[in-house]
Amino acid sequence: TPMADVANSDPDAADVWRKALQVNARFSPAYLGLGTVATKKGDYQEAVPLLREAIELDPAVEQAYRLLVDALLHQDQAEEALTVARQYTSRFPRSADSHYRVGRASSELGQYKEAKQSGEEAVRLDPNFTQAYFLLAAVCVRLGESDLARVHREKFAQLKEQDAEADRKQKKAYQDLST
Repeated sequence: TPMADVANSDPDAADVWRKALQVNARFSPAYLGLGTVATKKGDYQEAVPLLREAIELDPAVEQAYRLLVDALLHQDQAEEALTVARQYTSRFPRSADSHYRVGRASSELGQYKEAKQSGEEAVRLDPNFTQAYFLLAAVCVRLGESDLARVHREKFAQLKEQDAEADRKQKKAYQDLST
């Protein structure tokens, strides 16, 4: 949510979100905000219950699923991450990111065929999804599909360079505006 983005960039964001919860204990953006702050600090143990609560209160917030899957993977809870990622995909079937998260969790569990299928669905939905190509390259190596892995690695490198160029242009445009 836009409000979450603004408050999460503030150093005192956690205090703002805690105050919001004092006013309304069922305010989903506050749980998402606190979960985001905890994630940015690398405190995944703190983030997980906050993000679960955000999803329970408002299952339509895609960012909460994304952050929760990542937090669970950082805690070596790949089985639970896969369960959440599947819920994410069920809720948002046209989200390339949701399929990518299933792929990441599946890969962590050694389920490389499912990881490959999910990665392929992610790039079908978003042909410029850089990280999905990285995932596909890695799982294809694990599946012994070295030629396909090379193709995905090359596409990943190409997109990564395009992403870097877009970032450079955006930073330059911002600098030009601020001078």
